[in-house]
Amino acid sequence: MFWEDVVMKVNLKYKSRFIGSQVKEKFQEIIKDCRLMKMYIDGDNKGKKTRNGELYYEQFEDFFWKKKESKYDIKHHKNVERHREIVTLSKKRNLEEEDKNHI
Repeated sequence: MFWEDVVMKVNLKYKSRFIGSQVKEKFQEIIKDCRLMKMYIDGDNKGKKTRNGELYYEQFEDFFWKKKESKYDIKHHKNVERHREIVTLSKKRNLEEEDKNHI
Protein backbone atom coordinates (compact mmCIF):
# COMPACT_ATOMS: atom_id res chain seq x y z
CA MET A 1 0.00 0.00 0.00
CA PHE A 2 2.87 2.38 0.73
CA TRP A 3 4.11 2.48 -2.85
CA GLU A 4 0.60 3.05 -4.17
CA ASP A 5 0.36 6.14 -1.93
CA VAL A 6 3.74 7.36 -3.15
CA VAL A 7 2.95 6.80 -6.82
CA MET A 8 -0.38 8.59 -6.45
CA LYS A 9 1.41 11.68 -5.10
CA VAL A 10 4.09 11.52 -7.81
CA ASN A 11 1.52 11.11 -10.58
CA LEU A 12 -0.59 13.99 -9.27
CA LYS A 13 2.38 16.31 -8.88
CA TYR A 14 4.05 15.55 -12.21
CA LYS A 15 1.01 14.46 -14.23
CA SER A 16 2.71 11.13 -14.89
CA ARG A 17 1.42 7.56 -15.16
CA PHE A 18 3.79 5.45 -13.10
CA ILE A 19 2.80 2.37 -11.13
CA GLY A 20 3.91 1.52 -7.59
CA SER A 21 6.47 -1.08 -8.61
CA GLN A 22 8.22 1.39 -10.95
CA VAL A 23 8.56 4.00 -8.21
CA LYS A 24 9.77 1.37 -5.72
CA GLU A 25 12.37 0.08 -8.21
CA LYS A 26 13.67 3.60 -8.94
CA PHE A 27 13.93 4.38 -5.23
CA GLN A 28 15.88 1.16 -4.61
CA GLU A 29 18.26 2.01 -7.50
CA ILE A 30 18.90 5.44 -6.00
CA ILE A 31 19.58 3.90 -2.57
CA LYS A 32 22.05 1.45 -4.14
CA ASP A 33 23.83 4.27 -5.97
CA CYS A 34 24.00 6.37 -2.80
CA ARG A 35 25.50 3.46 -0.87
CA LEU A 36 28.11 2.98 -3.62
CA MET A 37 28.81 6.72 -3.50
CA LYS A 38 29.27 6.62 0.29
CA MET A 39 31.70 3.73 -0.10
CA TYR A 40 33.53 5.71 -2.81
CA ILE A 41 33.76 8.80 -0.56
CA ASP A 42 34.96 6.67 2.36
CA GLY A 43 37.76 5.26 0.16
CA ASP A 44 36.31 1.75 -0.12
CA ASN A 45 37.47 0.02 -3.33
CA LYS A 46 33.99 -1.48 -3.80
CA GLY A 47 32.44 1.98 -4.00
CA LYS A 48 32.03 3.97 -7.17
CA LYS A 49 30.94 7.36 -8.35
CA THR A 50 27.57 7.22 -10.07
CA ARG A 51 25.31 9.83 -11.63
CA ASN A 52 22.47 9.12 -9.18
CA GLY A 53 24.95 8.94 -6.32
CA GLU A 54 26.22 12.42 -7.15
CA LEU A 55 22.69 13.80 -7.57
CA TYR A 56 21.11 12.34 -4.44
CA TYR A 57 23.91 11.46 -2.00
CA GLU A 58 23.50 14.48 0.26
CA GLN A 59 19.73 14.05 0.47
CA PHE A 60 20.02 10.31 1.19
CA GLU A 61 23.11 10.49 3.38
CA ASP A 62 21.16 10.15 6.63
CA PHE A 63 19.26 7.06 5.38
CA PHE A 64 15.95 8.72 6.28
CA TRP A 65 13.92 5.72 5.10
CA LYS A 66 15.35 3.59 7.92
CA LYS A 67 14.21 5.90 10.71
CA LYS A 68 11.59 4.60 13.10
CA GLU A 69 8.04 5.66 12.52
CA SER A 70 6.58 8.04 15.06
CA LYS A 71 3.48 7.08 17.04
CA TYR A 72 1.55 9.48 14.83
CA ASP A 73 2.80 7.76 11.65
CA ILE A 74 1.89 4.33 12.97
CA LYS A 75 -1.65 5.43 13.92
CA HIS A 76 -2.05 7.29 10.64
CA HIS A 77 -1.09 4.21 8.60
CA LYS A 78 -3.50 2.06 10.63
CA ASN A 79 -6.31 4.57 10.10
CA VAL A 80 -5.65 4.77 6.37
CA GLU A 81 -5.64 0.98 6.10
CA ARG A 82 -8.86 0.74 8.12
CA HIS A 83 -10.49 3.35 5.89
CA ARG A 84 -9.49 1.38 2.78
CA GLU A 85 -10.98 -1.78 4.26
CA ILE A 86 -14.25 0.03 5.02
CA VAL A 87 -14.43 1.50 1.51
CA THR A 88 -13.72 -1.91 -0.03
CA LEU A 89 -16.42 -3.58 2.09
CA SER A 90 -18.88 -0.82 1.27
CA LYS A 91 -18.25 -1.20 -2.47
CA LYS A 92 -18.61 -4.96 -2.18
CA ARG A 93 -21.94 -4.61 -0.37
CA ASN A 94 -23.20 -2.13 -2.96
CA LEU A 95 -22.33 -4.55 -5.76
CA GLU A 96 -24.09 -7.38 -3.93
CA GLU A 97 -27.19 -5.20 -3.48
CA GLU A 98 -27.15 -4.26 -7.16
CA ASP A 99 -26.93 -7.95 -8.07
CA LYS A 100 -29.91 -8.76 -5.83
CA ASN A 101 -31.95 -5.95 -7.35
CA HIS A 102 -31.28 -7.19 -10.88
CA ILE A 103 -32.45 -10.70 -10.13
